[in-house]
Amino acid sequence: MMKQLLLTLALLAGLSAQAQSDYRLSWAHTLDSNPAGGDNALQLDKAADGNYFYLNVWGSCEAGVQPGTMYQNAPDDFMHYYIDGKRATDDRGGEITGSLYLASEGTSYNENVALQKFDADGNILWIVWSDRGSVLNSYTHVAPTKDGGALLLLYARHWAQDAATTLIRLNGTKGSQVTLLTDEGTWEAADGTSHRYFVPVLARISADGEVLWAKTLFGVEPQRDLKYSPAWLSFLSDMALDDEENVYICGNYRTTLSFTRADGSTETHTARNTQGWTGDDQSGVGDLYLAKFDSEGRFLKFFEAEGTATQTQLNLLTIHDGTVYTMGHVVGDGTPLTIGSNAITAAQTGQSLLVAALDTDLTPRYARVYNDNGNGRALHLNGLQWLDDALYLTGSYLNNAGGALVDADGTSVLATNTRMHEGYILKLNPADGSVLATGINDNKNGISKYTGVFKTVGADGQATLNAFGYEFNTGAIIANFTESETDRTLTKNGAVTVMSRGETAPNIGTIAVTVVPVVEKGRVLLANRFGKANTANFTTTFYGGQQTTPVNCWSTALYALEGDDIVGEPQDDNAQGINSPTRVYTAGTAAYDPSGRRMASGQAWRRGLYIVQGKKLYVK
Repeated sequence: MMKQLLLTLALLAGLSAQAQSDYRLSWAHTLDSNPAGGDNALQLDKAADGNYFYLNVWGSCEAGVQPGTMYQNAPDDFMHYYIDGKRATDDRGGEITGSLYLASEGTSYNENVALQKFDADGNILWIVWSDRGSVLNSYTHVAPTKDGGALLLLYARHWAQDAATTLIRLNGTKGSQVTLLTDEGTWEAADGTSHRYFVPVLARISADGEVLWAKTLFGVEPQRDLKYSPAWLSFLSDMALDDEENVYICGNYRTTLSFTRADGSTETHTARNTQGWTGDDQSGVGDLYLAKFDSEGRFLKFFEAEGTATQTQLNLLTIHDGTVYTMGHVVGDGTPLTIGSNAITAAQTGQSLLVAALDTDLTPRYARVYNDNGNGRALHLNGLQWLDDALYLTGSYLNNAGGALVDADGTSVLATNTRMHEGYILKLNPADGSVLATGINDNKNGISKYTGVFKTVGADGQATLNAFGYEFNTGAIIANFTESETDRTLTKNGAVTVMSRGETAPNIGTIAVTVVPVVEKGRVLLANRFGKANTANFTTTFYGGQQTTPVNCWSTALYALEGDDIVGEPQDDNAQGINSPTRVYTAGTAAYDPSGRRMASGQAWRRGLYIVQGKKLYVK
């Protein structure tokens, strides 16, 4: 069955012409729990040993918490984790359960984390999970390490009303378990109410799934003098590792953060842009930050902008060839904001886009802002990728009629067609952050979003860009774009529905979360959330018509599509592979890098397929 898709490859002439791609569903899983909330897809990534990671959260609670009449014919089990409708087990055969939610704690479920390692055939090799404490799902991340393991960053809820409460307990293979306790004790605000808040936890996971260690990454000072009890005093918006496995974390903070170096010395930073804040979690206040730690989670350096603004935040990170690229939001207050030697003035009317690049010592190279022209309402930044020597930013943009992001000359770089969130792609020049091309979903039938891109190339050699995301009234989609070299546009040619939202009652749900895809030669790995609150036995279909396992309320889906024209790193190209390559190339043996250029002495080895003395060498 032929469907329109996007084809793509790094062609020097750019992207051109629509093409056809025949997708085939290779395998699929549902991963979830039974409560009405808590299940969410977070992240897909490659492991260094040729396998993959999938990170998600899932809910647990006592059965009495669930609504009755709206959730009929549902099981009374709200503690177990399920894969394809069956209770998941650990490597010793024990059933995986979550943390018990207590009705007195103020929410309807507890959020547990699950990190799965799986192979190219979709076989889940092991699971690391939490069964004490709770995590805030949107601020939990995974980063692969060189040994085939991972660093796991959690935003764990501090149950401040109970001095004996466990902050988090993580479980892995071989019976490994690490427990962190809260250390602040019980405290109350002046009016006698107790507050909750979240603190960052970094954990090291081995290649075979053992939890090696976990630690609180930095201190977050609770707030006792605000009208409301804030939970989000800092945000862990993204995480990335450099070649030495130093850890970089970006986000926003609204209180005082304290950091400890390896020698025991400390450093504190207090947010400035919080004047008049009542503690309302939804208020856009606080300062952007970028923090660097070593591979053991010991503090190295902190970066923040100088000056004031109504609100600043860094949302996304990616590191390539010794440069840290980051993008975020800024709402101005009429004064300049300085990032290194770069003074920017952001509009005061809405969320403007901030683009910056820094060296790995956190020295800024450049920063620029794309201002909201006064009609914008919300800008979501969801995916940041390095692809064929360009940066690709994906997300959704919401504006009123005439709303747009504009460059320094007032020229529109992003304008959508509806008054709802609409998916977009921004292709940017990594050298200076300038916009090279823009694409939008152009669907007037409902909310949409893009969260990642990949490329395909047809038999005729023509390449196309593909965007993975969702349309609220359709489902998870892959949309096909071609690039114009003359007017900075990516034109949408069509879209393929790769997972439907549900077609008939009661299965008329939504797909409202997708993640950045992982691409290999001939295969793309996808993950998203799907379902409907308070609905038992929800089902829907993947591309090609395969039906999902029945799920209750919300679930996450992990699946693989194959296509002969999907461009990516080789899966098995008869290439010799190395996991820990030599840092730099030494002249003497003819070697060609993934771009086909002969390597020069001192050039660093990067991930990809090399030709060395006529033989293939795959650097993982």
